[in-house]
Amino acid sequence: MSTLVLLGLVFVISSCKDKSSPDRILLGSELCIATLHHEEGMPNVMVYIKYNTIEFPGYDDLSIYNDSIITNEFAEACFDKVPAGQHWCIGVGYDSLHDEPIRGSVFYEIHRNGLPQDTVILVSEY
Repeated sequence: MSTLVLLGLVFVISSCKDKSSPDRILLGSELCIATLHHEEGMPNVMVYIKYNTIEFPGYDDLSIYNDSIITNEFAEACFDKVPAGQHWCIGVGYDSLHDEPIRGSVFYEIHRNGLPQDTVILVSEY
């Protein structure tokens, strides 16, 4: 009888688990993006990412993007833990050599979490 009570107590305690905590952790993939203009890497370009969308989000309202990062001296921006799915990335910056604002975009799809990803945004004057 005491074994039955003990099993019942274990069952009750285990069923009181916090339901708001996830049962699994989604890791995502690192996505590194290089920004190129006239075949040259462009540092100091702000790169934005919009998760899980197939429609181009545009350049007008940057607040709708999920994350952003500025490219480093090697013209590369890396986002940690990008989920699997279809995403849009844009780059917005300034080409001081040509004295012009620049921007560009790329659609990118991640099929599996955990694999590092690389792509390029070709930016041009506008």
